[in-house]
Amino acid sequence: MMMTASSAASATARRILAMTRLRARRLVLWMEHVWQSGRGSPDQGPTIGPGEVARLLAAETALAEEAAFLAAGEASVLTAEADAATAELSADPGWRAIRTVFGLGLEEADLLALLVALELDPGLGRVIAYLHDDSRLTQPTPWLAARLAGRGPSPFATTALLTWQLAAPLDGAASTQRLMTPWQADPAVALSVFSGVWHDPAIAAAVASIPPESTATLPCLHEPARARRPARGGARWTAGHRPPDPRRADRRRHRPDPPRGRSPGARRRRSEHRAGAHARATPGRDHRSARLFP
Repeated sequence: MMMTASSAASATARRILAMTRLRARRLVLWMEHVWQSGRGSPDQGPTIGPGEVARLLAAETALAEEAAFLAAGEASVLTAEADAATAELSADPGWRAIRTVFGLGLEEADLLALLVALELDPGLGRVIAYLHDDSRLTQPTPWLAARLAGRGPSPFATTALLTWQLAAPLDGAASTQRLMTPWQADPAVALSVFSGVWHDPAIAAAVASIPPESTATLPCLHEPARARRPARGGARWTAGHRPPDPRRADRRRHRPDPPRGRSPGARRRRSEHRAGAHARATPGRDHRSARLFP
C-alpha cells in the first residue's frame, strides 16, 4: 500500500514523505552498487562472503568511497533533491512546532520523521526491510534513520521521544539506545501530522475548552465567599483575609513529571501532560485539538 501526496494530507505530512523517499532512493543506489561489486548481496542467504567482511572491517575506506559515490552521477542528483527536501521540512511551521514544543534534537527528529513516514505509508515497511538487508526488520531503527540522513550511526539519548511518548521501542524493548532496536510512532503523532491539527484520541473526552460567556448566566453556589474577594485592580483585602505570603513560594516544590508507566491510567495522564505542553505553546487553543501551525 502506498500513500500519495493527497490533498487530505497536511503540507508537513507531504514533506516528511518526500524527504524520506528521496533519502531512501539515494541509499538504495549505494547498496546496489556495493552488491554489484561483490561486497555483499541481498540474495546470498545466511552465508557471509569474504567481500562483505573486508568492506565491514575497512569502515573508514567504505565511508570515503560512499561519499564519493553519492557526489557523482545519478546519486548526486538525488543527494541534491534530498537536501532540498530536508531544508524544506526544517522550515515547515508544523514540523518546527513539534521539534520546539517537545525539545527534539536532530537525531530524535530524524528518527521520528522516519517513524511517521512509515505510519503514513505502510508500504515503506518493505523498503525499510530492504535497506536493513533483513526481511524481519520492517520497522525503523536509529541505525537506519542515521544512514538515511547521511550520518554515521552512533547511539544517542531518546529522552524527548520517551518522555512525551511520541514513539517507543517496538514491543516494549528495554534497550532504548541500541542502534538496531526497532521503534514505532505513537498513533496520535501520525494522526496529528497527517491532519495538521494536534489531536490525541486518548484524551479526546477528558479535556474541554469552556468559553467564559457560557458560564455568565450560571448561578453562583458560594455568593458570600465571592463577595468577600477583593475586586480586581488592587483593592484592599478584607479583614481576616491576608494576601499570599511571597516567602511561601520558596517552599513550593515543583510538580513531578507524570508517571512513565504503561498502564491505561498512566498513559492518559501522560497524554494530558503532552497535550498541555503543546497547548501552553499555542495560547488560546483547545488542548485536545491545537493546530501545529503557529
